[in-house]
Amino acid sequence: MPARVATAKPFPFQKERRRSKRALLETPVELTWFVSEDACSQEQAATEIVNAHGALLRLKIRHLMPLRFRLRCLSTDKLSWARIVGVGGPELDGLIRIAVELEKADEKFWSPES
Repeated sequence: MPARVATAKPFPFQKERRRSKRALLETPVELTWFVSEDACSQEQAATEIVNAHGALLRLKIRHLMPLRFRLRCLSTDKLSWARIVGVGGPELDGLIRIAVELEKADEKFWSPES
């Protein structure tokens, strides 16, 4: 799936308070977390909006997830620990949206050409 990139802007009456610039980017990611000492669980997802500090992901959750997990961007093959900072209920497409924060900000995490 090719990545789509565009600039996401706040509503005209809102003041931008982000730590880094947001971009609309659809790229596949993989979430991995430990369910026991020797077993882990994985979930496939896609980004909707990204920045150097995190992203908004859409996924079909089939498992109970912890707040902290390992995130791999499949287009760059980069890994980072991340934590959930917000959850949106299922949308019409049946997917939930979760806002995640990367453990360490990285301008090049999401896209090889950034």
